[in-house]
Amino acid sequence: MIGRSGSDVDVEVPDPDISRQHAAVECHRSRVVLRDLASRQGTFVGDQEIENRQIEDKTEFRLGSTRFMLVVRAAD
Repeated sequence: MIGRSGSDVDVEVPDPDISRQHAAVECHRSRVVLRDLASRQGTFVGDQEIENRQIEDKTEFRLGSTRFMLVVRAAD
C-alpha cells in the first residue's frame, strides 16, 4: 500500500496531495495490478485516471504530484 502516513502503509510518501491510504500495487504471479483506494486526488497512468489497471515493468504512474515507476525483478 502506498500512502501519505500511518503504520499501515508499505511506502510512505510525504506528499500532501496523496491520501493516507492512496493506492495498492498487487502482485498475482506475473500479473501486477495498480488499484486506487478511493483517493481524493486520483491515481493516474499517463493522463488517464484509473480505478484498477494491470501494469507492466517500467509502467509510470502518478499519485498526487508524485510520479512512480514500477520496476519488476526476480526475487532473490
